[in-house]
Amino acid sequence: GPREILTRMLNNLRRIHAGLGEFSRAIRWIDLGLELNPDTPGDYRERGILRMRLEEFGRALPDLERYLRLAPDAPDADEVREQLLLLRKLLSQLN
Repeated sequence: GPREILTRMLNNLRRIHAGLGEFSRAIRWIDLGLELNPDTPGDYRERGILRMRLEEFGRALPDLERYLRLAPDAPDADEVREQLLLLRKLLSQLN
C-alpha cells in the first residue's frame, strides 16, 4: 500500500544520504519514517548512531534508550547498552 511505498522511499533516501556522510539529511528522512511508523526500533537505533556521529550526544541518548525499550532482546542490545554507558559518562563530564 501507499504507506509501505513511502516507507521504502524514505529508507532509500536515508541510506543514500547516510552513505554520502550527510547525516543531518539522513536524520530528516528517519524522522519522517518515524512519523509513519513510530514503533520501528531500528530507526531509533540508526538515528541515535547518526546523532553520535554528529556529536549530538544529548539527542542520541533518548533514541538509543527507546531502541532498547522497543527491542530489549535485539542481537546488538548489549553493544547498545555499552554505548549508552559511555554516552552517559561523556555527558556527565561535559556538564
